[in-house]
Amino acid sequence: MTSPDYSSSSSSALRDPSPSGILTGLKTESDHEERLQIILLAEETHFSEEQRKELAPILLKFIEANRDSRSDRDLTVVASAVRRYVSVLPLEDLKSVVGLLHPKDGVTVSPDIQLEVLKMLARTYSVIPPRVRDPEPELALEVFELTKAHLNPYVFKGEKNAAIAFQGCLTLAGMLSPLAGEVFTKINELPYAWFRRLLLREFDKLAKKWEEKADHSILAGLKATVSLLEKTQRTEESGIASA
Repeated sequence: MTSPDYSSSSSSALRDPSPSGILTGLKTESDHEERLQIILLAEETHFSEEQRKELAPILLKFIEANRDSRSDRDLTVVASAVRRYVSVLPLEDLKSVVGLLHPKDGVTVSPDIQLEVLKMLARTYSVIPPRVRDPEPELALEVFELTKAHLNPYVFKGEKNAAIAFQGCLTLAGMLSPLAGEVFTKINELPYAWFRRLLLREFDKLAKKWEEKADHSILAGLKATVSLLEKTQRTEESGIASA
């Protein structure tokens, strides 16, 4: 695939997309389509730590202004902005993501945006284990409520609903939130053994990732968090074996 030709663009950020140029473009560009293109470039650009601090609030403002758009093009770029926004946040600032999951002015957040937020949260905690258990209770509660809603058996069979629930479970486990246990109890009530198997497979991968990064107590906390789900899995298997 060839790169887009921005040579005729009026935006200097598109003609010469350096990190500083992209930041300047996001601050000064007023044309909506040009801003969308700069946001897409920002996702693929490496920024310094100082530039990341400058970029985060710009992306957040863009997301909040456009997340309720009815344009597929806008929502595609909002998803890109979400991925970049969460990726530049330090762990201690992840609580700011709560607002991206919460309905605004009575308008529910698009499932596509919900999914992107949860994917990035799950990925963040898989790469950087929390230093303490349940580091962001408010964020965990928001993820819990969203995950529980998408585990409703009347909607769960939908591909996107299952994906949101899946990423929500990974996020709660990665945060070592006590609310994960409540979600797993709900999952135990669903006749979807395949979903439990997928979760257990991902939790096993997560534990292996954490072995060289996390304190012993944090790794033990992860195992304790998923133990209820594992117990259910073993019970099912022993029942099959004795049948």
